[in-house]
Amino acid sequence: MNKKILSMIEERLEKGKRQYGEQLEVDDGREWLEEALEELLDAIVYLTAELLLIKKRKNNMITTNDLMFDELYDDFKRTMKAEEGDIDFESYREENNIDHDMMENMIETYLTHMELNKNGGI
Repeated sequence: MNKKILSMIEERLEKGKRQYGEQLEVDDGREWLEEALEELLDAIVYLTAELLLIKKRKNNMITTNDLMFDELYDDFKRTMKAEEGDIDFESYREENNIDHDMMENMIETYLTHMELNKNGGI
C-alpha cells in the first residue's frame, strides 16, 4: 500500500512538472500553507458535491424501497385481516413475488403494529 501511495505522489509531481515545465521549487516565494489551505478548500467543495450525490442516490433508493414496501404491506395487511391472520406466509410470498427479506420485514412490522394496537398505541 505504501508503494502505491508513493507512486501516486510521484505521478502527481510528474504531472506538475509537465504542466508547469519545471520541478517544484520549495523557495520560489509562494506561501505554502496558504496554498495548501486553498487546495483543501477546493477539496472540501469537491467532497461536498460528491456527498450530495451520494445522499441523493440514497434518498431515491429509500423512497423507491419505501413505496414498494408500503404498497406490498397494505395488501399484506388486508390479507391478514381477511384471513384473520391464518395465512401460509411462504405461499403468500411466492404468489406475490416478494423476496424473503421483504416478507420478514412485513411480518415484523405487522406484529409490531398489532402489539402497539393491543397496548393502546405509542
